[in-house]
Amino acid sequence: MNKIKNILLVAVLLAARPVLAGDISASWTGGLAPGQVAQAAVAPVSAPVPGAQQTFVSEPYLAFEDAAAARVVCLEAVTAAGYIVNSSFIDRGADGRCRFTVVFSGAATGFSRYQGWPYQFRSDAEAAMDRTAESLRRTGAVVLEAAVTQEQGKLPAFSVSYIRKPAADAHAELPVIGYQGVSHTWSSQAAADLQACIASLRAVGVEVLEYDIVSGWSFVVRFAGFGQTHKLVSGRYAAKSEAEAALAAKKLSLGEAKNAVIEGQVTKDDGSYTYMVVYFTPEPGKSGEVKIKACRLTDMQKDTCVYKCGDGSVIERPMQQPDPFNENLPYIPCPQLIFPFGKA
Repeated sequence: MNKIKNILLVAVLLAARPVLAGDISASWTGGLAPGQVAQAAVAPVSAPVPGAQQTFVSEPYLAFEDAAAARVVCLEAVTAAGYIVNSSFIDRGADGRCRFTVVFSGAATGFSRYQGWPYQFRSDAEAAMDRTAESLRRTGAVVLEAAVTQEQGKLPAFSVSYIRKPAADAHAELPVIGYQGVSHTWSSQAAADLQACIASLRAVGVEVLEYDIVSGWSFVVRFAGFGQTHKLVSGRYAAKSEAEAALAAKKLSLGEAKNAVIEGQVTKDDGSYTYMVVYFTPEPGKSGEVKIKACRLTDMQKDTCVYKCGDGSVIERPMQQPDPFNENLPYIPCPQLIFPFGKA
């Protein structure tokens, strides 16, 4: 059964192989050599006090119906995550395009927006968008919106807005690392390496953002996280079997030490064999779960919200105004539940 699944994955990836804009070897990785940190980052769009009210504004939509459908998906995700929806509406801007807004509270972290790579065909951008959204959901993220946009005179590109799984680095700007694998003779080899790479990254809690198989039968992957990608090359071996055994042992030891193995290969050079391993080491102190305490609203005193937390502590938060420059507008109701960082 697993073999059939792998064959189907290869077929799907090859049937919808994207035509990326520009030189994949340079553009996908931010113009740097494979394995280096690209000049890009996933930055939180909002960084509120944990549990405080946030306002999410969507990407633009040409049709009101499309904005309405995307709004329903966002509301379902917010509600399923246990957040409180305070308001929601759709506006048509001066440019004639529609954007939906969802005001919610209760999230422990702000939301982030990942901007994908431009594609020559919209269908390829949509397929990449779906893969990124599903990949983020598998790491515990709450996906608010996944959309493909195309500005006049530009190629279609997708974006995914999401709330990270609560972690020590959830409020920080994450560098995006782009990597392109070596070329293979067979497409199945590239697909197998891609599967192994994604599994290894997810095993250490890394956000896998975008991936695919490109011409030359090599895979490309973008992921976000603190740390540094390293390239390790061992000594030479006279026999291929010895190099393969050394490669397997190295990959096993790296995995046991909580590293993500990006790729491992054995190459032949001047009659001998050498193995190469590229791996990602999460930076100590910037990954892993953090404890979060819940605090419920118990009182409202003039313009102050008063909360009682599970550990017995009391927290006060000022009420928020929808427009800080208009004091005549009423205050926004206090969120019923907040999640300040701290010991549970």
